[in-house]
Amino acid sequence: MEQRVPKPKLRTPLSYPAKIADLGAGGLKLISKESFRRHERLIVRLELLNKSAELSCLTVRESAKCKDSPFKIVGCKFEDVTSRQNNLLCSYLLQEQGRQIRKSKRV
Repeated sequence: MEQRVPKPKLRTPLSYPAKIADLGAGGLKLISKESFRRHERLIVRLELLNKSAELSCLTVRESAKCKDSPFKIVGCKFEDVTSRQNNLLCSYLLQEQGRQIRKSKRV
């Protein structure tokens, strides 16, 4: 059973630097120094195929990268993805998969 979390009302959005460790059609894994609570809503800004996309996601887990590191690994699932955003994301993922396959065949 999926729990719906009310969207928070923020006056000023907060911005945190992060790196994407893994990206898929259903969500992403990011690395950040910032701690996030479970079920926290985030807006992730991505540049895919020379197009900007803002995707809403919900944090589903957080774990420390390693004991002595200040970085956290945060798992997020996408929410309320429009068909345009989904098409852009899937096109990017298919292009990246093709690139990785071609690269592995050269080795």
